[in-house]
Amino acid sequence: NGDDILISNGGSDHLNGEAGNDTLIYGGNSSGNIRFNGGQGDDAYVIDVRDFVNSPLLTIQDYNGVNRLNLKGVNPSDINLTRNDNSLEISTADGKINLYDQFETGSSFAGVDNIYFDDGTVWDK
Repeated sequence: NGDDILISNGGSDHLNGEAGNDTLIYGGNSSGNIRFNGGQGDDAYVIDVRDFVNSPLLTIQDYNGVNRLNLKGVNPSDINLTRNDNSLEISTADGKINLYDQFETGSSFAGVDNIYFDDGTVWDK
């Protein structure tokens, strides 16, 4: 609980921010399935796709607050977006990010509200 900074580092990491305005950072060295859940609060997810190794799958699941994804090392034109049921899959040349239940409309679902890119582009929900 509280405003935490959590960094993944190797293997198949599961980071849970719980309550507070948390920052969850993909630290590289993770090649399996990585799961980030910011919990309650306004959370930031920071992913530098240049750190992707062995095509990881990173899943972001967040049900509360105003949440943002900071995508580093990639331009909007370098990614592909695919809707898979209620989730949004962001594909880069080196890995995938799954925004779990991004399109869920229930009152307890928040997803990611904004995606920020290095070039200043901001996508909103």
